[in-house]
Amino acid sequence: MLDRSELSWISVLAASLCVSSNASAQALTKGEVIVPGGVTAAAAYGHAVAFNGQVAAIGSMYDSQVPLFFKSGDSFVAGPILNDPFGRVKGLGSALAMSGSTLVAGAPLMDPCGSTEGPMSSGVVQVYSVNAQRGATFVQELRHNDVDRFDAFGCSVAIDGDRIIAGAKYDITTGTSSGAAYIFRDIGGTWTQEVKLVGRESRIGDLAGWSVDIAGSVAVVGAPFDSSGLLAAGSVQVFERTDAGWVYAATLESPVPAKEAYFGIDVVTDGTRIVVGETGIGAAHVFSKRSDGTWKFESTLARRGLTSQLGAKLAIDGQSILVGAPGIASVMRFEPAGATWKLVQTITTKVGPFGPSDQFGSAIAMHRGSAIVGARMGGVTGTAIYLKAERSPDTSSADTPLSAR
Repeated sequence: MLDRSELSWISVLAASLCVSSNASAQALTKGEVIVPGGVTAAAAYGHAVAFNGQVAAIGSMYDSQVPLFFKSGDSFVAGPILNDPFGRVKGLGSALAMSGSTLVAGAPLMDPCGSTEGPMSSGVVQVYSVNAQRGATFVQELRHNDVDRFDAFGCSVAIDGDRIIAGAKYDITTGTSSGAAYIFRDIGGTWTQEVKLVGRESRIGDLAGWSVDIAGSVAVVGAPFDSSGLLAAGSVQVFERTDAGWVYAATLESPVPAKEAYFGIDVVTDGTRIVVGETGIGAAHVFSKRSDGTWKFESTLARRGLTSQLGAKLAIDGQSILVGAPGIASVMRFEPAGATWKLVQTITTKVGPFGPSDQFGSAIAMHRGSAIVGARMGGVTGTAIYLKAERSPDTSSADTPLSAR
């Protein structure tokens, strides 16, 4: 049960959530604030989110619990909380992903090398099954084959069908903190490690695996601290599945590399496009696959005069790309316009009791146009907000308030 103070800030936050829309047939509207209950205050819930259209999972930075919420109409009903099984905080839920009924939760601080009470950070990934009866069942714990005590395996996760990818940003295969990623495949009901992904140009300090995504035969691994050119300019490694297995396909770099730009801080792919965040300059970049199999830069997504963490979090769903700018509590929606992409909508939480400090846009998950967006510093525990895709009754540039139910 929420107390009076929590209900008060929920009402204010909902009333201040606005959409500024350019011409577009659809808009993200009718948002509901989703508030984790029975969790630790100031735990930054909304740092990670996952959404399959019917179930939303909300993860935190510090609490090692994952509250689940089940969609009922345009509202959400609280379900079970997936609790830390490790005996002490191990970061469960600091990375989340969902496909169908399968929920994946990273626990990058877990130490399978020794005692479960150990302080190290090798990391594990927990797999759950969620169901329509508002329940969740533990399925399997994933551990990578070449465990090191500081890998942070599970710092990033993604899933597509029968494959899970998980980052291990401190992996030492090609040098200290060079990073790597692992793909697991569901074979006969058991998730089994399929391959370890190490970039052909991987180097000390790249932190490859900081971000990951997978779609079909394409896997993407962000290395935002790659300093092979300029300090922390960043890069992205692309791998593709062939008849011979997973192979290195390309290294993507910013169209205009810059010092401390962190290209690769987040990555998403739908199998034909790759979108890469670059917070140092406040942008995201779209790459598309050519007919000859190579990856080509297509467009830069940005907003004039804005740099504040734009590109920190991304989502792609059909012909929409969402780009988070948590530094100003905003999410930008882009759609294709000829040979480029156009900003068609800006969603923001306006200044209130939390204002831009609530970090709306700190996590994004999309499903068939609708989205769950994290605001990890919003309110008492951190929050997430549901954004529904529907035909816009008014495509003017006026601000339209979103409602909370």
